[in-house]
Amino acid sequence: MGRNKKIKTIEEEVKYKERRKHQNRTNQRNYRLRKKLENELNKTPSYIKNDLYKTSLKHFLKEQEYNYFITLTTREILTKRHINKLTERFINRLKSVVDVERVFYVIEKKDRPHIHILLKTSTNYSDLTKSVDLLWDEGFVYSVKIYSKTDDYTLENYIIKEVYYNSREINWWIL
Repeated sequence: MGRNKKIKTIEEEVKYKERRKHQNRTNQRNYRLRKKLENELNKTPSYIKNDLYKTSLKHFLKEQEYNYFITLTTREILTKRHINKLTERFINRLKSVVDVERVFYVIEKKDRPHIHILLKTSTNYSDLTKSVDLLWDEGFVYSVKIYSKTDDYTLENYIIKEVYYNSREINWWIL
């Protein structure tokens, strides 16, 4: 058997199909980006793979023109899988409250695991920070508006400082 499906209106069905179309497009773009990076890396000597990987990712992030930087911490020390689930849940809730065009996030596991998020949104700073503060109840929140559009890669270097070329462990995601 199975549970009864909710009967959707035509509008709900159209919205659902548009949302799935957008999700599929995003997933395909992410897959192509990772494959492109993998192909570039497979052609290079192993001693420069990590630098090339970081440089490609850094340039990609700069091209996306993110306008907010957010750091989230947790009260407890959690596994990367658990942190990833919490982050995805947080981002989905955030998308339902504010207009989010693009998200990039990295999970850093030092003494205290934390998440760095880059957001591209048309929402103003005060509304975004209020929403982020209300939606993240797992720990501390730090939000900053990104003003600089120069070729300075300070923020990108900071975000990817713990991203390494290692096909066994991925710690960054694009949503």
